[in-house]
Amino acid sequence: MFLRDVRGGTIVIFLHAPPRCRLIDVPRPRLALSAWGFFIVSTMNTPFTGPEHSPLEGQATLKASLCELISQSRHQLYILAYDLDPLIYSNDDFNQQLSALARRSKRPNIRLLLHNANRLLSHPHRVLPLLQRLSSLIEVRQLNEQYKNQWQSYIITDQPAMLYQATYERYDAIVGNDPRKIAEMRKQFEQMWQHSGMATTLRRQMF
Repeated sequence: MFLRDVRGGTIVIFLHAPPRCRLIDVPRPRLALSAWGFFIVSTMNTPFTGPEHSPLEGQATLKASLCELISQSRHQLYILAYDLDPLIYSNDDFNQQLSALARRSKRPNIRLLLHNANRLLSHPHRVLPLLQRLSSLIEVRQLNEQYKNQWQSYIITDQPAMLYQATYERYDAIVGNDPRKIAEMRKQFEQMWQHSGMATTLRRQMF
């Protein structure tokens, strides 16, 4: 067992070492048992602090905010996610905004970086036909294994604006517009993008 108490922040108790972790945010000093066999109490880990960010909660709010950010983008969209969660991304609103962004820009820069890109093929996903039709305008890559512990998920546009989830397994998020912080996250995304490649199975479906 391992116990760590960080002043003003986090208590973590490991009962064993699970292959994956799930963050559970609950008011201190309560502890909550996750499905992965350990307790975590934490405030949301976010790059945004101060008045330039707004918290979001729930699937419906997350979907609406995502589509709003895309609608305001001029030509650039970066998405880091596990597999484009169908509860958030497999819907007509997302498809319409993504298609509109790809078509309204002369030089669209739309990049989807996924932990498990091939999972788009394992169940009916509404975005897949769009990716096939606009494969020259929307790029999809499989996140390199060296980043397998990258549990955060985020969407970056060229406003600049960003929707950030501390872990992709939760529907809590932060929307921020601090240019400096967004520039840092954009740089991080581009570094991971350069070290990642397209998933083989998905490539065959898209071309």
